[in-house]
Amino acid sequence: MTANTRLFIIYLAVLQLIVPTQLEAVGHSFLDDHDMVNAVQTALKEVYHCRPENAMEVLEKLRQKYPEHPVTPFFEGLIYYWQYYPIIPGKKESKKFETALQESWKLAEQRLKEDPYDIDGVFFNMTARSFIVMYYSDNGKPYKAISHVLTIYREILKGMDLKESFHEFYFMVGLYNYYVEAWPEVYPVYKPVAMLLQSGNKELGLKMLHWASRNTIFLQGEASTFLILIYLNFEQNVDSARTIAGHLYSLFPENPYYTAKYSEILLLSKEYEKALILLDKMDEMDDFSRMKATVYRGVYKEKALRNYSDAVKLYRQGLQMSEEFGPYANYTTAHAYIGLSRYYDREGDEKKTRHYYKKARDATGFDYVFNDDL
Repeated sequence: MTANTRLFIIYLAVLQLIVPTQLEAVGHSFLDDHDMVNAVQTALKEVYHCRPENAMEVLEKLRQKYPEHPVTPFFEGLIYYWQYYPIIPGKKESKKFETALQESWKLAEQRLKEDPYDIDGVFFNMTARSFIVMYYSDNGKPYKAISHVLTIYREILKGMDLKESFHEFYFMVGLYNYYVEAWPEVYPVYKPVAMLLQSGNKELGLKMLHWASRNTIFLQGEASTFLILIYLNFEQNVDSARTIAGHLYSLFPENPYYTAKYSEILLLSKEYEKALILLDKMDEMDDFSRMKATVYRGVYKEKALRNYSDAVKLYRQGLQMSEEFGPYANYTTAHAYIGLSRYYDREGDEKKTRHYYKKARDATGFDYVFNDDL
């Protein structure tokens, strides 16, 4: 899945051997404007509810009050991300998203020229670039993200010292603590490099991500999403992933990503009837959600009903529907490909079994997708 590429890009960031510098937060911060911070936090809930029109008033206030501050285009970029979800390169809507984030990190860089330790500059330079990295990697273009990796890592190092001054840093620092240890365990080829880096702490990383998922302003959704991926792919803890996904869905039941993720985990948990309710709901959402619902309905037919012929039809239909979304749909198509592999394995067709298994592996590196015990 492309999310695995996302995790790899973040891991690449910690491979740059730079000595951390002890920092001191100085200068005027957007965070000092408590009324505006509260307004942004409230508006972000509307954004995650996929009601962007309810956040536009706050965006206009930011434009008036903070026209040269990186928070304004960053907030605008978040609105575009969910307003036009899924964001696919080459479309007019995606260009608006790219432009907003680029403006955010450029404004952040201006602040950092005046003060390299400016909290707002460090955070928005790191976070705007991180979002564009995730955007490119999710769409199968990780090579476009490489130019941002070194800058992101430098800002993560600063964030280690600034996290008590601005709790948003708990997200990226938590990711570092977890992945610098977990990634080499899963992919031993990276162990020699990891030995040269500042050591992490998986338990501490999880605690920081849990804290970030409850207490940050901008990154609660991302922290929760990464926790789900960690529990599924690294901790093999479907129950914890289900709890977090269920909580996200309860908070934002109209969010297409959270709805789809929860439905997927319900299927993994064999809570088929609950999942089916969400699949019906996804059929009434956007085309991307309908594509996911079609593939997941194939999983339902195969796993719950043992109706293998209908499952194959749905897997093939979902794959056809996924074509317009390119690599962004890889994670979902992996479920279809491995389902087809299982089907041909039952039929005794070894060639097609291997063919579809390879296509599933090419689409995602998440092992739980291939776990038939789930």
